[in-house]
Amino acid sequence: MKAFLGGMLAGIVFGALLTVMASRVIESRREPWPDAVMTVMSHEFKTVRQASKSGECTSPASASSLQMMGLLAHDIEPALMPTPGDRVFTQYATDLRSAIAKVAAAGSDCKQFTAAVSDIGQACDACHRDYKDR
Repeated sequence: MKAFLGGMLAGIVFGALLTVMASRVIESRREPWPDAVMTVMSHEFKTVRQASKSGECTSPASASSLQMMGLLAHDIEPALMPTPGDRVFTQYATDLRSAIAKVAAAGSDCKQFTAAVSDIGQACDACHRDYKDR
């Protein structure tokens, strides 16, 4: 009986270890590009949003972040589109690019800058509402 229980315990431990190893192999094969695009986009948006809140609309940091966001916005569809030709997703990406362009066009007008930064947040929220964690 003890040998049976010992064998069962060893089987459970061995099975758990194999499960962990298999899940790590599967996770390592996952494409890192989508997560990378969203991580960098989030980081850059935080910089722009902080500039908006602190009234530093023309700061070099926010200008640099806006430029990076504009570049990343063109990677949204190839990196994240769930199915080819998804018109809703494409519209969300277009809305994001438009909002980023509005922030860049605001220049030194902090009121327009802040309103346009809010538009970026709304564009992100709309897409994440429908597509995040799919």
